[in-house]
Order: sequence, then structure tokens, then C-alpha cells
Amino acid sequence: MNMKANEHLREAQVIPYLDGRLAASERVAVESHLESCLECRTQVAELRRLLEVLEEWPAAEPSASFAAELQRRLDAAAQPASWWGRLQVRPIYAGALAVVLAAAALITLWPPSQPEPVEPAQVASLEAEGVGEEDLAPVEPVLLENYELLREFDILFEAPPAKEKKKL
Repeated sequence: MNMKANEHLREAQVIPYLDGRLAASERVAVESHLESCLECRTQVAELRRLLEVLEEWPAAEPSASFAAELQRRLDAAAQPASWWGRLQVRPIYAGALAVVLAAAALITLWPPSQPEPVEPAQVASLEAEGVGEEDLAPVEPVLLENYELLREFDILFEAPPAKEKKKL
């Protein structure tokens, strides 16, 4: 620990010095600094007197209720918690889980909507607008094989949007 001439000792150096916890090389550096610095010598002397006064005071004994409560907490911490006690879920997570489960139940149990039957008038109006078979999306053979399964989906029975005729 090299100290500059204009530097003063820090508390992190003084307290371990007074407690005798500094390494020999650090202790020598602090003592050499104290020989040349009146301000640091005064600070160390004041802290030394304060520590002597504090050592004279008797330690306060804990109250009986404090000791009993401490022992109760230590006993409770030593006992293994039940599985329910270890499962500590924050209320926000429990609420989010409840919302997700409710949404999953609604999605699962909601009855599927039946497609509206295509009226002959709708077919005629599509033909009148000029929508022909070439304007409809091509149907892949796999979809045709599973038609019975797929007829439950509304999208198969929606009328495609009418294309505007290009004017030359």
C-alpha cells in the first residue's frame, strides 16, 4: 500500500489497523503515514478512545420473548416444509394461470359454428358478377379427400371477394 504525501488514511484502513487485522506490510505503511500526518494521527486517536469506551459498556441481553421467538423461527426453519408450503406461487402468476386455463376451457368446450348453407341465389349472384371457376382458389387433392372432415370449417364456404374487371 503506497500512500501519497497528500493522501489521508481511509476508514477502511484505520479500523482494521486499530483491530490489528492489517498485514504487516500494510501496518508499516499506515504507521509511517501516521508519523508524518497530524490529521490522521488525530483521527486514529479519536477512534481508539471511542473503541475503548464502547468496550466498557456491557452487552445488552436479549429479552425472553426475543429468545423464544428466535428459537421458534429456528425450529420452523429446520422442519421440512410440506409440498404445499414449498409451492409458493405469487398472486400475479396464479391469476395469469387462471386466465389461461379459463381461455383453454372456453376454446375446448365452445361449440363449433355450422357453416351457412349456400343459397342458389348467392351462386347466381356470383356468376352474374363474373366470378368463374378460374377465379376460385385451386383445391388440392388432399383437401378433396378430407372433405367430410373439412366441411366443418367456415372458410371453405365463404364466398371469395369479387375481382374487379380491368377496363381497357
